[in-house]
Amino acid sequence: MDRLSDAMRTQAVQKPTVAPEVLEQSAEGVYREILAALNSLDTQTAKSLYAQLEKDYTSTKVWTRAKRLGPELQVLGKSAGKLSTTKWLQGNAKMDDGTVTLLVFWEKWCPHCRREMPVLEQVYAKYKDRGLNLVGITKGTRGIADDQIKAFIKEQGVTYPNGKDGLGELSARFGVRGIPAAVMIRDDEVVWRG
Repeated sequence: MDRLSDAMRTQAVQKPTVAPEVLEQSAEGVYREILAALNSLDTQTAKSLYAQLEKDYTSTKVWTRAKRLGPELQVLGKSAGKLSTTKWLQGNAKMDDGTVTLLVFWEKWCPHCRREMPVLEQVYAKYKDRGLNLVGITKGTRGIADDQIKAFIKEQGVTYPNGKDGLGELSARFGVRGIPAAVMIRDDEVVWRG
């Protein structure tokens, strides 16, 4: 009788088995919903769906891909604070002047950053008169000197302000772990991170 009771208790606490491919498909659906919520700037829905993914799907390959969103989601909805750089390499800017601010984290040695700089310059040229405040942020890693960074900015034809985050304070504040990375701020609130 004790063996039967033990078997019944074990069965009662076991979760039903779901085929791995069904679990992956379900996780993929939740992941896509998270991305759609982020694209719609629906922070609360994205955070809620992420929590569901973390609770129910950590054994999936989708979770391995999705968990990188965690640091990005943590900064959404938070106050952006003051824009503090260790120095300005070109121009200067603030985040608290009522405009929409797009911070773009980059490095001179990054091929993806190089590719995006002309595109960002076009966006800046098109929307700066409508209130877009675009600011490039670099740490100047890998021993690249400030004069090399300034020459690179000029060579790329970039006109938007660029500052140096030499101590990494801005990168840490906005959960930046890889580059290129971007943060959109509106009315002192982080509304998008990607």
